[in-house]
Amino acid sequence: MVFTALTLVLFFVRACCYEGSFFESVQEARKNEVAVFIEKYGLALNATYTTSNEPHQDGIAKAEPSCARNWASCRSTYFFDRRVLTNVVNVTFGDMSNEDHAFSMYQPVDGETSAATIGMKQSTAVLEPTTPGWQAALTISPESGVISSVTGDGAVKLREHKARQIIVTKKVSIECSCAAGHHCTIETLSFYAMVSGTCRVQPTHHCDADQDACYGFRQTERRRSEYLNYHGYPEHLSRDKLPEWVTKNGKCDQLFQFSAKNCRSRDHYREVPCELNTAVLKEDGSPHIHIIFTSTPLQNLTRTKREPHVYVKALWRD
Repeated sequence: MVFTALTLVLFFVRACCYEGSFFESVQEARKNEVAVFIEKYGLALNATYTTSNEPHQDGIAKAEPSCARNWASCRSTYFFDRRVLTNVVNVTFGDMSNEDHAFSMYQPVDGETSAATIGMKQSTAVLEPTTPGWQAALTISPESGVISSVTGDGAVKLREHKARQIIVTKKVSIECSCAAGHHCTIETLSFYAMVSGTCRVQPTHHCDADQDACYGFRQTERRRSEYLNYHGYPEHLSRDKLPEWVTKNGKCDQLFQFSAKNCRSRDHYREVPCELNTAVLKEDGSPHIHIIFTSTPLQNLTRTKREPHVYVKALWRD
């Protein structure tokens, strides 16, 4: 798996504080922020998800020298199966955390209590890379109500199977007080979705562009003398129509054979279960983020007793 980074500078925000609470751990507090995010955008079980721009995953491609007909367009032709997400069955959410600032305020030896101010001017969100091979993103907008879209507008290029880890920087103005005897952090949370659903398996070849090898199983009119028994395609299947892949690939044997192998004697695509992870974005392509402040007593950092002792306050929620 290969990761690349992209840094974006977004708008300036001044953090506003929400009411703080005590949790058993920072991890529990992060789960709470995920729950707040889900509730805010109506992403519970009754949410509606749509797909657009064909979010998809390409399988491993086989390359062959192109047939003579296509040499002017490409010297190599690639053959592969493309899984296209057509139906979303279930979506669950998680978070990615980036520790922007951390500070330990030890208890003074003279016993006097004191506090330190920690602050930052830049918040950095690290986004969950999309599952390798997938070209997809989950877009959520307040204007869309409970309708969210899994789009094919991703960062993965054809057959490269690379996942991009995107780092997004936001200008902020944050100051918090860290009490003596505590370890304090300021963290930026981004969100990702675990999407499961149904994919159609679409045999695809690529010369100068991707082409569905089955051409949507469309039929085309033909003259009675045209393509009779061409490459063993039986005349009796249709006297008036032929599958479009027959007429499109008639002068290129390698394309014809690939289509015949995957599309002959069928009138629809195979469907298989599929799943992917992908970052949750706004319509403008920027991530939804929460910024939180955490304060943990130093003597509690290694304790195993489960009780609410970690103070967490949300500073910013998109």
